[in-house]
Amino acid sequence: MKKIIAVAAAMLAAIFLQACSVSTAGISDVKLCVDADSKGICSSDSSTFETTTPEIFLSANLNNAPSGTKVTSSWKYIKGELGNDPQDIDSVTAEAKEGGSQPYTSSMTSPTAGWPKGDYEVTITLSSDNSTPVVKKFSIQ
Repeated sequence: MKKIIAVAAAMLAAIFLQACSVSTAGISDVKLCVDADSKGICSSDSSTFETTTPEIFLSANLNNAPSGTKVTSSWKYIKGELGNDPQDIDSVTAEAKEGGSQPYTSSMTSPTAGWPKGDYEVTITLSSDNSTPVVKKFSIQ
């Protein structure tokens, strides 16, 4: 009987340790701007841009991201001047080089004819099992 209890306790400990090793990677401090610094970091956050904006920058913090974690920024037109059918614009994937917390940056350049007026969003997703995607909405006026 003692052997059965010892085996069961060992199995429960193994399950507990495995559950504790689940990644806690996350995304915080997501900002959009037109005036990123030399590293691509936004000092302030904007939600409205002009049709003539040459480039929109995205910066965020990756928290507790293990080395090799993939980060994807998916840019999308939602509705406006081009109609009400959402359209994927572009998707960019990068990989965390270091473990722990670190900055993440991405950007989208203007189409040749300028940005169509309307509502947009960018979704940032981590390749981690339990990470929740972050959606940042913005508009072009």
